[in-house]
Amino acid sequence: TSGKQYALPTSFSDVVLYYNKDLFDKAGVKYPTSSWTWKDETAAAAKLTDKAAGVWGDHQPVTYNEYYKTLVQNGATFLSKDGKKAAFNTPAGIEAAKWLVDKSGTTMPTIADGQGTADFDTNLFKAGKLAMLHTGIWVFGAFADSPANWDIAVEPGNTTSANAVFSNGIGVSATSKHSAEAQKWAEFMSSSDEEVTVRL
Repeated sequence: TSGKQYALPTSFSDVVLYYNKDLFDKAGVKYPTSSWTWKDETAAAAKLTDKAAGVWGDHQPVTYNEYYKTLVQNGATFLSKDGKKAAFNTPAGIEAAKWLVDKSGTTMPTIADGQGTADFDTNLFKAGKLAMLHTGIWVFGAFADSPANWDIAVEPGNTTSANAVFSNGIGVSATSKHSAEAQKWAEFMSSSDEEVTVRL
């Protein structure tokens, strides 16, 4: 802010589209590309969904952070430019909400199916029962021992491409009674080999 650094960066995470290559191959669907749009994802998810076999085509949490992202993917915004008014109640904003909600029960599991419970989506993907999953790079480790043949792609947009990046920082209070020790801890958390290993 204003050219001043107030904290040290410790980590960042990106959200991507994971996909199960075996399920795509079995259904005869081409893998996602960077040029995919919502229309492409919707069509692929419909072909990949096989409810009788317990296989779902898509999973994207219906949450605020996902809605915020889909708004941008559809050329809309959450707030007005001055940040004083809500700006999502527009045709583009409603379309973005429908994009998320309409998946439920069609190509994505419902709450009755277990959606929303801890690790439901990642376990479904690892078990080879989910073709596409919108989530972050923080599950790389969880998928390392998965028998599923998976890869990642950029998340599709509608009118434009956009995805979420989460970043974390660590700082020391100017009034800390242990500023020297706290600074060493902040440096360790933001630059040590040990912390990099833990993060990965």
